[in-house]
Formats: sequence, structure tokens, C-alpha cells
Amino acid sequence: MRLLIIRHGIAEDREEWAKSGKPDPERPLTGKGARRMRAISRGLAQVVEAPEVVGSSPLVRAMETAEIVAKALGAEKVV
Repeated sequence: MRLLIIRHGIAEDREEWAKSGKPDPERPLTGKGARRMRAISRGLAQVVEAPEVVGSSPLVRAMETAEIVAKALGAEKVV
């Protein structure tokens, strides 16, 4: 088994998000964070095999990152 660990992309500013009153687990990627993660994932797809599964924490920013990576790498599912 091979394991690749990826940290989530750039997320909304923690302090600014806190001012909104919304819980931190709902803090999403920024537009720039999503764009960068798509670019990084395209490059990653050139050097790693497609995984069977991409696992993620339930944080919104982590799930968004996992979905971007899974799509780029051709993973069958995100859990």
C-alpha cells in the first residue's frame, strides 16, 4: 500500500471567518486556494498512479481539496 498525504489548499482567513460567526469546520478554500490545488493536482497526476480512494477529514476545506485531487488523479471515490 502507498500513502500520499496532502494538506488542504489555501483556506479563508481563520480570524476573518471567525467574525462571521460560522464554525471553523465550515471554512472553505479560497478561489486562489482551489485554483492552486487544481494546478498542483495536475502536476501530481504526472508522477503518481491513480489511487483507489482519497480519504479526507470532514472539514469543508479538506473535502474540497480531496475532491479536486481525486478528480485530477482519476480516483474512484472520496471518503
